[in-house]
Amino acid sequence: TVLEDENARWGAVVVLDVETGETLALVSEPAFNPHRFNESRKEDRRNRCISQLFEPGSTFKAITLAACLDKGLASPEEIIDCENGKLTVGKSTFSDWKPFDDLSVADVIVFSSNTGTIKLGSRLGGAGITDFARQLGFGRMRFPNLPGAEPGYIREQDRWTPTAVASLSIGYGVAVTPVQLAVAYATIANGGKSISPTILFNPTHESKRIMRPETAEAVRMILSEAVSRGTGKAARPDGYTAGGKTG
Repeated sequence: TVLEDENARWGAVVVLDVETGETLALVSEPAFNPHRFNESRKEDRRNRCISQLFEPGSTFKAITLAACLDKGLASPEEIIDCENGKLTVGKSTFSDWKPFDDLSVADVIVFSSNTGTIKLGSRLGGAGITDFARQLGFGRMRFPNLPGAEPGYIREQDRWTPTAVASLSIGYGVAVTPVQLAVAYATIANGGKSISPTILFNPTHESKRIMRPETAEAVRMILSEAVSRGTGKAARPDGYTAGGKTG
């Protein structure tokens, strides 16, 4: 399994209907046998899909990208100088997994450049990234039908240092659950409309537009390229198109 291959402590899978928010699957490992409850560890009885908090890291770059595109602060074709893979902000130096010079905004995400994404995030500022992320549910959204759901956390402060903005741009200083991350990507997938995750379809939820349809379409295309030719090629399914982001 992937958990074994990566020597991971835990893993989770969330499958949502991107239009309605209906949950089709919630699976997390390690799990337990309910018929042998007393033999299980307390830690393994958690529904990690709704309760496990983690820093999303590079998966958050799609959020920074969407905010930039939606506010007209960048275009997919614009060229970003990625500083040969190293960028010093304040007292911190951020590095890429390989040296990059000039990349288009699209390829900054396709090839997961930290330096390029930080430059995009600096255009938004900390408040700009936080406001957009909160609209997507980060730091506040709980799963309404299940106990133990965590609301997550996103840094809020009156004065943002350049280093804090840089870290947030690439997914640090924010803690999310797997469901929250899935909801954010579902919003991109459905054209920019909010959804409320539920076990059963909830027809009373009123969708709110989080981003322009053309923003969502541009981000979808870039995420599909991340899978077809970028850092996510290992996740490319046979016979299907897919979009995603490595983390």
